[in-house]
Amino acid sequence: MKIWAIVDPSDGTDVTIGYLLYYVGPKAFYIEICRDLTEDKAPLMLSSFVKRGKYTIDRSFALKWVQNRIVPTDRQNLGMILRDNRLSEYDEEKLLSLSKGKCAQDDCFLKRIPEDRIPEELLERLCRKIEEFYPLKDSIIVAFSDGMTRKIPYQEFDRFFSAVKESHGDKYRASLKVEPGGFGLSCCGNTVPAEVLRDAGETLPLSAEDLRMVAERRLADTAMAAEMLSCTRQNLAYLAERGRIYSYFLTGGTRLYRKGELEKLS
Repeated sequence: MKIWAIVDPSDGTDVTIGYLLYYVGPKAFYIEICRDLTEDKAPLMLSSFVKRGKYTIDRSFALKWVQNRIVPTDRQNLGMILRDNRLSEYDEEKLLSLSKGKCAQDDCFLKRIPEDRIPEELLERLCRKIEEFYPLKDSIIVAFSDGMTRKIPYQEFDRFFSAVKESHGDKYRASLKVEPGGFGLSCCGNTVPAEVLRDAGETLPLSAEDLRMVAERRLADTAMAAEMLSCTRQNLAYLAERGRIYSYFLTGGTRLYRKGELEKLS
């Protein structure tokens, strides 16, 4: 992860108004706006978020914010610009570093922050993100990095993905994944922010570590399940897809099975 402070020098002093975060693997940007920033002091592209009391900006808009501060992809002499800056391809993060995030729309610029010097305010907010989730038969459990765990019934959870559910049915739950940095849960281009899920459902007196320990004792991965039933992975997937046995999907597409159910079938 790379972090920059978004600095506004317009008042004569360099004031940090937020932070830009970049996750290298998925090439995802996010913005965390400082909560003491007021609408009248916020740059144009961020003012509407501050007005609505929204201080975490998702990857789609954060990317637009970044693209507004670098050379556009349709620039006529783009190839020459890339060669002059020793870039073999268009790379938003590298171009942003070269420009220091400056643009004509406002006075803000970016200042790189080492990962071992993350400001306390930002560190506290990162600890409130999603660590992992566990889809169950009638609900979903979401575990956060600060130890909070929420159990959200699908009757409530499905409303967050109503458009996806309408087109994909309950199968959409198998495609859920944690956004980089735990900023939310996403599926088919739709994302529900972590802060929204923190207020959904009910709190469970379990940590993410507790859930992992329970899962290890009660659940089997694909290899173990296939061995217990003496069948192939393909046959196992066939049984799960047709509802003959129940399975859970975790982050990254891992499928888990109930050991008790497998023992009855073996």
